[in-house]
Amino acid sequence: MLPFVLIKNIPLAEKKLRQLYIGRAQQIAPRIIPFISKNDRVLDIGCGTGSIAKLVKTAKSPKMTLADVDHNPICDEFPVVIYDGRTLPFSNNQFSVSLLTAVLHHCADPTRVLDEAIRVTNGKIIVMEDVFTDILGRAITVIGDFVINWEVHSPFKDKTTEQWLKIFQKKNLKLQHLEEFNLTVVGFPFKLAIFVLEKK
Repeated sequence: MLPFVLIKNIPLAEKKLRQLYIGRAQQIAPRIIPFISKNDRVLDIGCGTGSIAKLVKTAKSPKMTLADVDHNPICDEFPVVIYDGRTLPFSNNQFSVSLLTAVLHHCADPTRVLDEAIRVTNGKIIVMEDVFTDILGRAITVIGDFVINWEVHSPFKDKTTEQWLKIFQKKNLKLQHLEEFNLTVVGFPFKLAIFVLEKK
């Protein structure tokens, strides 16, 4: 998180960084928003800069709660619940929708994080992940992710669409919607997949 703290103190750099994340969110949020209603209680797990949460809030005005393992100083429009990355400090079925947007592949134990999302959600779990179809695609994803997030320590547990689907099936999640799309951030092409899931 240190680079974000430093950039926060450089107005021009902060402005450019905000624009980058807003531009990214503007490509992602419209694919998520149709599955959220104004009466939903939404938990954004691994909220990062809060850019996607801001667009969801603007579009549908649901009750938003943001959680992450650290507070990103760029995320200054919402309070963020800081947790240990293992156990969310919320009760069972507290939320109607949980978001995991580009989060699981950064987790040391992505299954544990997914299990917690399932526990606290009584409706939809919306997962967005970088996916790939070959070694080159995976290399581009890892390098691009490192450049954008400055995370040398990230485990980069990227998977293919099919591998994610198998995990969701094992967790007894029903696939409601799947969309694959391409996104470019600072010149890096990312292939992404959005999975809209429900508990069976």
